[in-house]
Amino acid sequence: MPNRGLAGLEKKRHWQATAQYKDGSRTAVMKGVPGGPRAASFFLYDEKASMPQPPDQLQAYSAQQIQDMFRSGDLSLIKGTVPD
Repeated sequence: MPNRGLAGLEKKRHWQATAQYKDGSRTAVMKGVPGGPRAASFFLYDEKASMPQPPDQLQAYSAQQIQDMFRSGDLSLIKGTVPD
């Protein structure tokens, strides 16, 4: 059940949104940990990942980059909010 992992992420306080890629797969948009070295960053946790990646191994995105993914249609919002 791939969405089970995303449902768990949606309960975490750093969860920002759940989105869908053009191919139909889903991802969680997570904020960086406040006070941490990547606090201003956002991360995508894909449902297709075989195992959760440690945050320091994930690609970091700026709020602008995430907004651009939604604006271009690469991501569609399912729930939550697009970063400001």
